[in-house]
Amino acid sequence: MSIKILSARSFVIFLSALFFLLLIAGFFVFFSSCQQQSSPPVAKKEPPAAAEPPKQQPGGHFHADGTWHEGPHAPQPQVKNTPETPPEDLTPIPWAEAKQRLLERKAAAAEKTPVPPAATWEGRKQQVALDPDLIWQPFQHKSGLPAFIVPPIVSIDDVGPSKYYPLGNLYDYDLTYEVDIPKNTESQDKRIEAVLWEAEEPTSEDELLRLRRKVVAIEVEGLDTLTAAKYIKSGLGEPNKIAVEYAERAVHENPSAEAYHVLAWTQYDVNKEAAETALRRSVSMDPNYTRALRDLSILIYRSHPAEAIGYIQRAAALDRRIPENNYLLGHSYERLGHYEKALQVYQAMPFISSGFGSWGAAENIMAIQAGVPRIKPLGTD
Repeated sequence: MSIKILSARSFVIFLSALFFLLLIAGFFVFFSSCQQQSSPPVAKKEPPAAAEPPKQQPGGHFHADGTWHEGPHAPQPQVKNTPETPPEDLTPIPWAEAKQRLLERKAAAAEKTPVPPAATWEGRKQQVALDPDLIWQPFQHKSGLPAFIVPPIVSIDDVGPSKYYPLGNLYDYDLTYEVDIPKNTESQDKRIEAVLWEAEEPTSEDELLRLRRKVVAIEVEGLDTLTAAKYIKSGLGEPNKIAVEYAERAVHENPSAEAYHVLAWTQYDVNKEAAETALRRSVSMDPNYTRALRDLSILIYRSHPAEAIGYIQRAAALDRRIPENNYLLGHSYERLGHYEKALQVYQAMPFISSGFGSWGAAENIMAIQAGVPRIKPLGTD
């Protein structure tokens, strides 16, 4: 009897312990599920650590991301922030204002202490470089002082281009095309002679032009069209019309900056408007094509002086044969009423000419200093 009662009690105790354990387990399961459903707290982000510099190894190095790079890194050049040069102010100055400035300059120059002229060309050049108000002595003075207009002229063949005094104008530099043409064959000479015999008979101008075209076609056999156009213009002395025809054909075959310049070169004597159009096309295709820049500035410096100044300066920067200071540049400044700049250009020219009509830079210098410039601003009556 006592054994049965003990077993019953033990069983009750066992069930009570089991129920208690299950209750505790259920509580933990429920608590864990609640923790998973709630959003975890946001951890504070730390700033990323700076990447370690590449570790140098023989023949290369590893980057921070583990990639391999052969050889060392080339040092990166330091970039300097240089201020941009402000564009030149080429706004035209009205004649009344420009004239008033000239008179004020003349009055101020008269109050300066006279500077005895140097005894040499080079010395006088240094003097006027420091003071553009100084007057070049154009003729032999009665005191025996030398004239300072033209430096000693020597042959370029004797001293070479580095010591030769350039004339200081864009016109003074032959930037046309020299074409080396082989001598005619015996067959060419015979065919040309036959055509010339046809021209002996009295005929019309149109017929003569037709015959000249036949001669030219024989002369330029074996040449490409552009080279033929150069040769016809510079070497054959044929009518410009034929040279223009070949240049137009060259532009059609290959519309390059050079082809358009050659076309303008052939058109210049017969149609300046067409030549200007061709030159502008050449410059638009190659802004650094010196030949076209030079010729376009020569063509437009009277009518479009501000534009010409830009072309002249660019051409001088590209070709050392063209002086930075030249007559056309000074003339262009005068056409804008910028006589101060024009005077500085004339005074700094490598060659100051006199007595050559409108090309006398010396006369222009003295006229500006006297307050009566020879070249009036564009649009002045």
